[in-house]
Amino acid sequence: IDSFIAYQRGSAWVWEKLALTRARAIAGDPTLCDRVTAAVGEALCVARDRAETAREVADMRARIARKKSDFGLWDLKLTPGGLLDVEFIAQFLQIVQAADTPDVLAQNTGEALAKLKQSGFLDARDADELIAGWRLLHTVSQVLRLCVEGRFLPQRAGGELETLLSRAADVPDLNRL
Repeated sequence: IDSFIAYQRGSAWVWEKLALTRARAIAGDPTLCDRVTAAVGEALCVARDRAETAREVADMRARIARKKSDFGLWDLKLTPGGLLDVEFIAQFLQIVQAADTPDVLAQNTGEALAKLKQSGFLDARDADELIAGWRLLHTVSQVLRLCVEGRFLPQRAGGELETLLSRAADVPDLNRL
């Protein structure tokens, strides 16, 4: 844990800080879990230059876009405006605000967006749209993970999968989704 703390204080990159917003101790000695939780909180609550952090996050997103294959609209994680973008927004805002308002930290993206809205760091309308979009993307993504092996191709979806996806998204049909 001491090495982790030293690394976070001196060498961790912005993308590692973004990942820490999702970190939590889930098992083990309670004292160690408490130390890990405190170390993560300390690492996240460091004052950061907002503009520089924004540049680094934007650069990281651009690198991911160049390296990963684009499977189009149904690549719910990587498509522009997909899950990754919503998560980056929530994580970025958390790490630039946490030094002054640690209450914005939450491992769950939807909860983090709600806390950022409540704290005034995210416009209420923007937050509501991001939360609704995140819920939709998350729900549809989970259905696809459970029901489809490999890449989802809507033209190959059967009637039952179309119905399930439409129901999960609360839309009349797959075309509307």
